[in-house]
Amino acid sequence: MVTSRSVEAVLLQPTDEAPVILRRFTRQRGDELGTKMGAAASHHPDLAEDTTVDDDFTIQFGGSQSGGTELFLSAEFAGLEGGDDTSATHEPATFDLELTDILAECRDAGYADPGVAFVVSAPEYNQLELRVPVEGKKRRPDRSRLLKLLTQQHEGTVDEDRVTFVALTNLDESEYRFLAIFPRANDSVNATLAAMRALKDRRMPAVRLQDTEMTLYLGVVRRALRLRTEMAEIAIDGGEASDESAPEPGASAGRTSLIVRAGVDDTLVVFMRGETPMYIERLRSVSSLDAPETICSRILLQQDEYGIGEIHHVFVMSTDRERDLVESFQMFFPDARVDRLSDHVPSPEGGYSGEDVGRNTVAASAVAMRIVPGLRHLDAFEPVNLVLHKYTRRAPKLPFTWHVAVMSLLLFVSVAFFGFRFASQQYQIAEYEQRIRDFPTHVDTRDAQALQARIDSLRGTSQRYLHALNVLDTLMVGSDRWSRALEETAAGTSNVRGIWVESWRPIGADRVRLTGNSTSRDRVVRLAETLDGHLESLTFSDIREMQVYGFVIDIQLEDLLPEAAVYLRERALVAAEQEAAANAQAYTGTPVSQTSH
Repeated sequence: MVTSRSVEAVLLQPTDEAPVILRRFTRQRGDELGTKMGAAASHHPDLAEDTTVDDDFTIQFGGSQSGGTELFLSAEFAGLEGGDDTSATHEPATFDLELTDILAECRDAGYADPGVAFVVSAPEYNQLELRVPVEGKKRRPDRSRLLKLLTQQHEGTVDEDRVTFVALTNLDESEYRFLAIFPRANDSVNATLAAMRALKDRRMPAVRLQDTEMTLYLGVVRRALRLRTEMAEIAIDGGEASDESAPEPGASAGRTSLIVRAGVDDTLVVFMRGETPMYIERLRSVSSLDAPETICSRILLQQDEYGIGEIHHVFVMSTDRERDLVESFQMFFPDARVDRLSDHVPSPEGGYSGEDVGRNTVAASAVAMRIVPGLRHLDAFEPVNLVLHKYTRRAPKLPFTWHVAVMSLLLFVSVAFFGFRFASQQYQIAEYEQRIRDFPTHVDTRDAQALQARIDSLRGTSQRYLHALNVLDTLMVGSDRWSRALEETAAGTSNVRGIWVESWRPIGADRVRLTGNSTSRDRVVRLAETLDGHLESLTFSDIREMQVYGFVIDIQLEDLLPEAAVYLRERALVAAEQEAAANAQAYTGTPVSQTSH
C-alpha cells in the first residue's frame, strides 16, 4: 500500500484453509516527498487538502436560481472525478529505497522472489464518471464507445490499455453510468519501477498488478456478500436456523450496502445496491480524527441527499478508534449489520488483536488476495491494473527461455532427421524388393550347396590373405621410426625460429634425446610442444651480451606401420574384393550386388 507518507506491505502465503500473513512491513517515505507532493497539489486541486472551514457545506432554503441542478455540499465533493493531469510537470516522488529494503528483508527471511502487487490511494489515479445515453435495444455500451467518450471528456492523455470501467447503478432508464479509472501521467509506482530498472544494481521485483483502494474495497465487500449468501443457503438446505440479518437466497441483488473508510486525510464513502456501486464520494473535511458521531452524521446527510433507503449492511474501517466507530454505526443504523473490513481479508497467524490493524494493512492484504491462486470469488474484484506492461513479469505456463529454444530446435532437427531417415529406408526396402522380384528364374534352380561351398572357399582365401598381411605388418612395425623421428625433428626446428640443435641421439629403444640452444625460453617450450616431447632441463647463460638458453628434450618414439605398407595393404584388400566379386559374377551369371544381396 503506497500513500503519501509511508509504504506498508504484507507477506502473504497461501495455505490449505486460507491465506495467512507471515510478516508486515512499514517504511516511512523520505523528506523530499513533502516538497514534491506540495508541488503536485499546486497543479492538481484534488491533491491539495481542503483546509477551509467556511466552505465546508452550504444549506439553502427557499427558491434556487439553479433549478435544483447544483449538488448539495458541492464544495465538499467538487473535483472527485479526477482532475486534469495535463499540467502535471512535477517529478513524481519514488519509493525505490523503501521497496528495495522490504524485498531484501523478504529474501533474508527465505522468500527470494515473491509476487508483488501495489495498491494506491486516490491522489495516484484519475476517476471520471461517464454517462452514456441508451440507444437502440438498450444494449450496454462496449469498451470502444466508452474509450471514445472518455477521450472527449478528459483533456489529458489516456493509456487505453490501462483504463478500467466500473459499472454504476443507473439512476435513469435513459442512460448508463460508468466510472472510468485510469492512471495519472506521473504516478509514483511506475516512476519507482522506472528508477529501479535504470539502476542495474537493484533487482526488479516480480510485479503482477497495481490496483486502487476504492475498487479493492468493492471486491472485498462483494466477496463477503457472496460468502454470506452461500452460508445462508447452506443453513436453509440443512434445516438450521440462520442469522436473522442474513439475506435470503436470491434477494441480495436488491439490498443496500455501505462502505466507510475513515483516514487521517479524508473519508471514503461508497453506497452499493447489490454488488454494483451507486455513489462514490471522498469527504475531505471528515477524517478519523473527528468524533465517530460526526462521521456517522455526515453519512446520514449523504444518505438523505441521494435518497437512499434502508441500509442492510455496513462495512467500516478506520485508522483510529475503529471500535468506537463500529459502535457508533451500530447505534445510528440499528437495523443493519455492521462489520469491520479487516474481518474479510487475510490476517496474521492468531488474528488481529484490538486495534492492531489499519487502512494500509487492509488494503495491502486485499490486493494480495488478487494474486493468490485458488482463492474463491476472485471474479468479485474489478480487473484494474495501472502498471505499465513493460514492468510486469508475467509467468507463462511454460517459461520460454534459451534452454527451451535450444531443446525445441534439437527436437525439431531430430524429428526431421529420423523422418527423412525412415522415408529413405522405406525407399531402399522397396527398391531391394523390386530387384528380388526381377531375378532370373535360373538362379532359383542353382544348387544351393555348391553356391555355399564357393562362398566358403572365397571367404577362406580372403582370411589367409588377411593373416599374411597381419604377419607382414608385425615385421614392419617400427622399421622406419628413426627416419620418421629425424623428419619430425627437422620439421619442428624449421618451424621454430631462433633455435639450433647440437646433438640428436637415441636413449634406449624408443626414446631420443635432443640437445641444443635457443635465444628465447618461449621457443624452447614451443619446440617441446611441437615435438610432443618432455623438457628435461633448461639452462641460462650470457654469451657476448646475449641471452642463450640451453635445453635438453626427450622425445618418445612411436611404433607405427610405414605409410608404404599401409598403402600396399589397402590395395591388396581392394584387389582381393574385386577378384572375389568377379568370381561370384562368373559363377552365377548375375551382377555382384544381386548375388551378395
